[in-house]
Amino acid sequence: MRKKIKKFYTKNKKVLIPVITISVFILAGVLLLTVCKSFVSFNIIRDKSTEGDVWIPESSNYTDSEYDVYQLAIDPKEPLGSNHNPIFIENLSINFLEKPQLVEGDFDFLDLECFWMQKGIYKTGVVTSGNASGVNLAGYTSYFISGTMADARILHDERKNLTYVLDVDQLCLNHIESVPANIFLYVNYPQGVFNNPSFETNNPFITDRGHIFENLGHLKYLPENSLEAIDTIAGNNIYKGINDSKGYFYIKNRDGVYSKLLYNFPFGHSLDKYTWELKFKTDKGFDFLASYEYVFLCNLQLTYSDLSLSSLEQVGVLANGDSIYQEKDREGVREFYEYYKGSTRNEINSIKQDDEAPYTFEQFEKSYPVLYWQSPFGDLVEFSRHDFYYTYGCP
Repeated sequence: MRKKIKKFYTKNKKVLIPVITISVFILAGVLLLTVCKSFVSFNIIRDKSTEGDVWIPESSNYTDSEYDVYQLAIDPKEPLGSNHNPIFIENLSINFLEKPQLVEGDFDFLDLECFWMQKGIYKTGVVTSGNASGVNLAGYTSYFISGTMADARILHDERKNLTYVLDVDQLCLNHIESVPANIFLYVNYPQGVFNNPSFETNNPFITDRGHIFENLGHLKYLPENSLEAIDTIAGNNIYKGINDSKGYFYIKNRDGVYSKLLYNFPFGHSLDKYTWELKFKTDKGFDFLASYEYVFLCNLQLTYSDLSLSSLEQVGVLANGDSIYQEKDREGVREFYEYYKGSTRNEINSIKQDDEAPYTFEQFEKSYPVLYWQSPFGDLVEFSRHDFYYTYGCP
């Protein structure tokens, strides 16, 4: 048998030697990876005070749920925290500070792409009770993070290095490719923790002055001296920015952070479109109907104008009696006309008369290309006729 093996080897050694050499290298590589994995798994569990990545308490101080979280950090083959089923925090209660406190220093406890450039981290309170799938959240700190790309509310425990993200902009979620195992991104919690449930969600609500707003769910930290109260609901002020040219409205939450509101126009509005068929009766006595743009789709901000009311003339009234204006000086729409004439808008809009050639300036300016409406809060909202103009992309 040995002679046969030796004869086979001698006859085929030119082929066998490379095969054996490669096999040895492969086995050595597998062995090395196994050793490295054991080393990393052992060393990642070290005291945080000695530059550790994950702090594991003494055996008497952790729950089964917390241990599961640490196992995710230990074994990277396990699904990350954000890939778990959404977590619901039961009985969440937070003792809020009188006002948010800016936290000094660098913090990396929310290691997600859209928070690498932070504008500010604010401590807003301390959790007094809460249970997240068996994890007791009492003692966790409540923070609001103002980011360059997105904002978020989080609950964080520094010793255990665990973070629960309560609210985060969808823009942030769209940019996240992976999530560290100690961060839980999809977290639900009871309504009413941060504000009155009737206006905490995005359902329309009616204010004390009869205006209709919707909560967009976008959070923002604002200095109080930058806001002006324009309405109330259930004892809460509704604000607009004193120097805000974007038409945003806000309501203050219990943690001192503001939620962005969208005002619903009395002549109709829809969140899923940024044009609206504006119908009014002209001063000449006939009904006029056309689609106009006045809300940017990307960020749902109004198109405000800094013109004075004295530079405008009334051209009609809405069904609710509100006046509709245009500029007295019709040359004010000349630049808009040049844009329309230089584009191919005439070929694709709803007007049939300009299919062959764009309108003349006289035809254009008599077609109400730009209109204005004064809101109940004293601002002029500008309407651009959709037949002549179209917003491509986001501003």
